[in-house]
Amino acid sequence: MIPNLYAYLLSFAFTTVLLIYTINLPTIVTGEKELVKTYYLTNYKSNLILDVFLIAIYLGIAEVGIRYFKLSDIWKRLFMVILVTCIISSLFYIYFISTPKTSHFFSRWFHAVGFKAVIYDMILVSATYYTYDCLLKKFT
Repeated sequence: MIPNLYAYLLSFAFTTVLLIYTINLPTIVTGEKELVKTYYLTNYKSNLILDVFLIAIYLGIAEVGIRYFKLSDIWKRLFMVILVTCIISSLFYIYFISTPKTSHFFSRWFHAVGFKAVIYDMILVSATYYTYDCLLKKFT
């Protein structure tokens, strides 16, 4: 359990620093500078903690599928992570788009960027998983 947690936290930190703070992936994918700035710069303390748990939940659900289908190949497991992320994020997208826009961050986010938010989540979560998988092999 400890190697998994360690690998996850390191992979989360690495992908966050690389993809969000170095490459600025959320702005590249969505084109939404102000909301990205609000989420990752202005409110980074609470939102990074939220992201640690959200991505862990996505990966936990994907892991259920990986174990159920006994997927051993990294590309099949990565596909499962992408599929699960697409489904979960699409459900959030549908929910927020089908309700009137509010001041809640995720309402503003989905109304502003649309389905690009789902694409961004798929990239971020799958990159975190791939990094996690590589690190876990080193730790075990």
